[in-house]
Amino acid sequence: MSGDMYLEGLKGVGPIPPAQGIYQESSVQMAPLGTRVAFSDGRVFRYAKASGVALAAGKVVGPRFPALDTNKNVETTAAIGSYAITVSTAAARTTATEGFVVINDQTGEGLMYKIKAAVAGTTTTSTNFTLYDPIATATVGGTTEATVLNNPYLDLVVTANITDEPVGVPPIAVTASYYFWVQTWGICPALMDDAIIGGTLLTISTTDGAVTRAGASAGSTTFANAIIGRKYSGPGVSTEYNPIYLMLAP
Repeated sequence: MSGDMYLEGLKGVGPIPPAQGIYQESSVQMAPLGTRVAFSDGRVFRYAKASGVALAAGKVVGPRFPALDTNKNVETTAAIGSYAITVSTAAARTTATEGFVVINDQTGEGLMYKIKAAVAGTTTTSTNFTLYDPIATATVGGTTEATVLNNPYLDLVVTANITDEPVGVPPIAVTASYYFWVQTWGICPALMDDAIIGGTLLTISTTDGAVTRAGASAGSTTFANAIIGRKYSGPGVSTEYNPIYLMLAP
């Protein structure tokens, strides 16, 4: 039986995986976003959702809106032990479920909480968040500042700028707004934008969905952007889908 259908990486060592193979997509959600599946050959996949634009196999993807709001006031004091927090947001951030609230300044700063539910607040510019974990340090209404993040595997698009946040490479073409498994670690084919020799460190390119050498030239030790992996095996060919060793989320 194929590894795709059986998800061999979890056989006998963990929970029964979702009934959706790595070469399948689904119009309905079959697992929590970010669910991890690992194979014995080193490949790792995370459960994800495409944005309203279709995705291509072998092209690097990242979240369309990684941060929804930054440096926003916490509206009311959230006491230690509370599972609720309200943040002044530009709009109701109901897509932030399974994302995060980061306390970035003032009382409670340096802590982050995963969002269990997100609903509109009493105004059009606030959101009530229910958290998975209780508040560890009390926040102060009108003083504490927060940043709201989407789940990193929600609303994925093909990367187009070197400042994008890459999370993985789809193993298949994905229909707009469908759920799929995005590869985050291990050997996978990826679009090249240059002739790149084996072992070269890679980053994302300004060519949509492509990877490129991380330094200005072969052997460079200065990198302007995040490393996402290395070229695997022989030389790569520009515009072809050649093997890389992806190194994003093990």
